[in-house]
Amino acid sequence: MLTRVNKIYLIIASVLYLYFLFFTSSNYFPIYLLHIFSVILYFCVLMYSSKKALNYYSKWSLIFILFIFSFFLVGLYNFISYVYNNNFFVFSEVDALTYHNESLYMASQPFLEGIKYYMSFKRIDDLGAILIHSSLYRLIESNLLLNFFYILIGIITVLGIYRICTHFLSKKYAFVGSLSYGLASYVLWFHASGLKESFMVMLVVLFFDRYYLYLKKRNITHLIYASLFLIALLFFRPPLIFFCIGAVALSISLQRKKGFKEALVIILVFVSFVAFYPVFKASYDRFLMGGDLSRVLTARESMIVGSLEFTYGTNILAQLIGPLPTISPDIKVQLSFYSAGLIFKALLSIFFWFGVYYVFKYKVKLLYPLIMFSFFEMVSLILILEGLELRKSLPHFPFIYIIAFWFLDKYDLSNYFKNKKKIKFVFNLSALVIFIIILLWNLRYNVI
Repeated sequence: MLTRVNKIYLIIASVLYLYFLFFTSSNYFPIYLLHIFSVILYFCVLMYSSKKALNYYSKWSLIFILFIFSFFLVGLYNFISYVYNNNFFVFSEVDALTYHNESLYMASQPFLEGIKYYMSFKRIDDLGAILIHSSLYRLIESNLLLNFFYILIGIITVLGIYRICTHFLSKKYAFVGSLSYGLASYVLWFHASGLKESFMVMLVVLFFDRYYLYLKKRNITHLIYASLFLIALLFFRPPLIFFCIGAVALSISLQRKKGFKEALVIILVFVSFVAFYPVFKASYDRFLMGGDLSRVLTARESMIVGSLEFTYGTNILAQLIGPLPTISPDIKVQLSFYSAGLIFKALLSIFFWFGVYYVFKYKVKLLYPLIMFSFFEMVSLILILEGLELRKSLPHFPFIYIIAFWFLDKYDLSNYFKNKKKIKFVFNLSALVIFIIILLWNLRYNVI
């Protein structure tokens, strides 16, 4: 099935990119060619990696491939950005330039004075990015150093995903699943743009990585590390703290295990929840307007396209299989950089939902926390009409890859499922539907 997914990805992506090629302006043609190259390269790397001998699937092979291709593609993204805009923000000037300028100022100040200055007019959930950027700028005031740093952060993130995968998957599928996330075009774009999401996703992944290591080795040190990663999320996106805590707590409840160690985890979860409750309340009021739906809709008025029902429908669809890729840079340049990776992710979402079904059917309880975290974030983004926003969805994407590749692993390498022909038929039909949805999604901009 994994080979079929890769081939269907290439077919769908090729048809979409060839179709919109005829409607791409000459100004953005080089960017469009870069996106086509990204599709071909992504396909070739995944196909090559999925057909190697077992000894190939090691941590060091993963690091080598990630570093070479990340360095190469992030470099291309930066080159394109410099040619078009004379900067390295990769068409994300609004936020990245703000981070850049504020970090430059903080780097010129004593450390504590810089923090005091920043907190006098900004929220705590952007402080993490500013601290990272300004600390690097104290060494060299260069966006390229920042991009290199985020490439390394991306490798650490993928290694965390790989280690989580090894608890449930064969080495091959753990390797290819981790690699398919790490080399996705939208992941590399965030490494290149200078935004905070790469580091934030790393913290979420490492939290669950340490949690699973604790479950395996019962060493309290892993819980301490997990708590530190959780606390660090306070400086990036505080609601994620509660999604992590809630995912662990609900999973423990569903498992219904009793014992001192399980009780200890529940106590730590409860204490963490109480300790961070003021942050949760502030985030609740900020994003959900205190639970007042009319205020939420007023604040998100610019996001409502057509009817309210249509807007909620597209947000739900985006969480089920998306966000949907924007193919042409003529529609929006920044979004077009995501498309090569999002097409593959849309196909993978089919197997994520298959995986969710079979995880609960066969009570694979160790996977519950990853699914619960994904559900919490999906529902929250739909409620606040942010389901189409890739930046907001990114934290749970690694777990979509893990669950999807868990399913593919069981499908290809075991007799876990007895109705493989039906599953293959559903996938083929769903892939066709996804292709049509992506096509219509892009045609709505009247690029033709």
